[in-house]
Amino acid sequence: MPRNIPLLFSILPSALALCPSYQYLRTVPLPSPLPATILEALSNVNTSLSSFLDPVSQPGFVASVFYLGEEVSSWGVGVADKTNGRAPIPSKDLFRIASNTKLFVCLLAEVFAEIGLIKSLDDPVSLYVPTFAGPINTFNDGAEVTFKMLMSHTASLPDSLVGGDDWTSNMTTQSIFDAIASLPVTVPLGTLPSYSNLGIALLGHILAEYVADESERGDVDFLLNKYILSPLGLTPNTGYNLTSYCISNLIPAYNGNGDLLPLESLHWDAPCGTMWSTMPNLANFHQATSKLASGTPIPGFRLSSARARSWLQPVSLTPDNSIFIGLPWENFVLPSSDGGFIVRTKSGTLNGYSTKSGFVSELRLSFAFSFNGNFKDWYAGNSLLETVASELVAAFTEVLKGLQPPRATGPQAADYVGVYKQAVNSLNLANITMDSSGQLVLSSDVALGPPAVLEYVGAVAPEVFRMYQDPTLVTCEHPAMADTAWAMPVVFTRSADKQQVQSFAIVNWGGQWIKQ
Repeated sequence: MPRNIPLLFSILPSALALCPSYQYLRTVPLPSPLPATILEALSNVNTSLSSFLDPVSQPGFVASVFYLGEEVSSWGVGVADKTNGRAPIPSKDLFRIASNTKLFVCLLAEVFAEIGLIKSLDDPVSLYVPTFAGPINTFNDGAEVTFKMLMSHTASLPDSLVGGDDWTSNMTTQSIFDAIASLPVTVPLGTLPSYSNLGIALLGHILAEYVADESERGDVDFLLNKYILSPLGLTPNTGYNLTSYCISNLIPAYNGNGDLLPLESLHWDAPCGTMWSTMPNLANFHQATSKLASGTPIPGFRLSSARARSWLQPVSLTPDNSIFIGLPWENFVLPSSDGGFIVRTKSGTLNGYSTKSGFVSELRLSFAFSFNGNFKDWYAGNSLLETVASELVAAFTEVLKGLQPPRATGPQAADYVGVYKQAVNSLNLANITMDSSGQLVLSSDVALGPPAVLEYVGAVAPEVFRMYQDPTLVTCEHPAMADTAWAMPVVFTRSADKQQVQSFAIVNWGGQWIKQ
């Protein structure tokens, strides 16, 4: 795992747009055979990934792309095992996914909050673990380490304790608590992100040893299998413990000299990076997250859509404003001709395995790839993440635009077109226009944020539309950040004779807007 990399998050300098505007696209099934635009993008992704192959130190990779719950393409290139020269097998070869493990541990915290084992992720950890004092708060502001701080790297903890993985091989969680209690807080708790393998490892042990139901305490592997891996159908090709199945199917990994690397145990640090998976499984894991966030429940998986959306929200910004830190997502804004998309990603490196994955939730598009060697240049490896995302997003948005079904505008749609003033502040104006395709579009000078498409719901009293403006896309200070609905309802009122539209209101947001 990467150690002592103070600028770990500062990896994508071109992702500078902070408040993307977005034209809502419905996710619809792809035609068969795949459109040429997507085939070309997959070819370009393969070319980009292949450029990082090294026959000595990084001889092979597997990549996988999923869309709308279905595998679009999975493939392997190069050499999986240099002793026999065989090619990688996407459906079979397992990779250590390193820091992608953090996603599963943080999701376990979200599940525990969903089922009531944690009342709030903003609770101090000490409410659940009385022997956990946390680091010394030198700012004397009364703040304590919370679950959310551990998940978002804002608990002011170092990347690791002195000695790293080997030092923690014989440590207990309580001894880690005691060691942390002598550390001073370097920045106010809950503010600036500082990457911490220690923080996520701590979270995993706290969940397993102190927060889980008493009958299930002590085993991170058991909890991940029960609450995440089995319900999402990810077993047996994703796991935590280094089982015999894992060892027999794990693709060999190589160091910079081309030597075969031994299987590494992370000991107490395991929750921050020990897991393994096929790449199709890892890409499909992201599909489950985006499916939940879109409002579709997953039978047997104990996480609500509202909490899934909350899990995707950015928490803080890196100092250079290039990366939004989540729980524990590393999010960047990918500019596009339509404004931009948030790409939620995770990268990990562990003793000869380099794994990167990500997804664009509103497109239901996900990807994962892993090499059986470490990148010689960490930052160049992470730029590859942006390249892959850019190719895929550009192709899928182009194809989806051509597949969009007509959006209902309702009878007498032109009645809604006009200028509206906010009742509580007449200086705020909103406009409803009709674009060239006949869709109604709501926009505003300052108050409503990015333009939103309006879709007619039905001729009920009052008349109701849905405003498609994905709140997870709005990454600046904006009221939509607090809204958990993907499609916020907009209610219109008409005059008594029903001939004229008089006003509209967005439910639970912004008050009434009067037509001028």
